[in-house]
Amino acid sequence: MESFFLNLGLSYTWSKALPYLILIILGILIGTILFKRSKSLGMKIVSLVTIIIPFVIYFAIHPIYQGDFSNDSRIIEPSEKLAELSGKKLVVISLPGCVFCKQSVAQMKEVKERNKNIAVEYVVASSDSSSLAFYQEVIKGEFPLTLAQNPEAMGIAAEGRFPCFVLVDNDKPMQSWNNNTFGVAALDVVVNSFQ
Repeated sequence: MESFFLNLGLSYTWSKALPYLILIILGILIGTILFKRSKSLGMKIVSLVTIIIPFVIYFAIHPIYQGDFSNDSRIIEPSEKLAELSGKKLVVISLPGCVFCKQSVAQMKEVKERNKNIAVEYVVASSDSSSLAFYQEVIKGEFPLTLAQNPEAMGIAAEGRFPCFVLVDNDKPMQSWNNNTFGVAALDVVVNSFQ
């Protein structure tokens, strides 16, 4: 359902929230109809339980995560140590062999497909060039992939939590999110900054 609403041009936040709202309304309608037609106490109880069933099923399949609806970004001030974070782009700071970092590539490809003007770059916080191979197989040249010029500074900027998504906008303070806080609200911030 989220993809349907995204294809209609709604924001990531509304596309995530609307299915839940629609299913709550649908549950209330079905539950109300069943309650009015119920003659026994048992059927009335079943009809009341029916109110939450569509929401619960959808929630089980598409759960709401901690950072989905809140924009819990951190501000990172530009500095010489982070000079490689320049221009206007979304930088995904990753670690060698980080499974969650690798999984983020699919999401970034989807975001890029829907928003062609967004520049995404993967920076691996390492000085070992062999660590790039882990990401090359999934990025397949769709995003720039580089080793960090200053791996230690990148690790500090990420606060040791990877992947770290950093919205770089020239000389402005940067916004960053870790994997747990990079939800639909954060995606809307990123998309809006490139419009």
